[in-house]
Amino acid sequence: MIRFVALALATFVAVPGCRKGETPDVYRGPITAERISIANERVRIRADWEDTIAQIESEAGKATWGAVDQRAWAVIEGSKCSSLLIKRKRGYVGSVRYQPPIGPDAETDYDECAELAGPARTARR
Repeated sequence: MIRFVALALATFVAVPGCRKGETPDVYRGPITAERISIANERVRIRADWEDTIAQIESEAGKATWGAVDQRAWAVIEGSKCSSLLIKRKRGYVGSVRYQPPIGPDAETDYDECAELAGPARTARR
């Protein structure tokens, strides 16, 4: 029984495409809303924090904003902004907030997304 629970838990918290000890290469191309969306699909709550950061960086590049327990990837393409914000809880991913592309008419959400993207963070990078 214990073996089954451990296997199920290990499967639940694993980040697809990233094995312990392997660090994928950081993506160095332009960040796009599509890359942020793909990275969002790979993030799992309660997954290892370091593995998750490495996985997202392999899809979307380095974070556009960061704090001690938070990282964000955001981009403004044309008049639309898209973002992914993850928060750490202890040594794992505690929460995820994905914002699909939105325009300035979404005021508060757009302003927050644009702040995460930074003044020079556009698809041109």
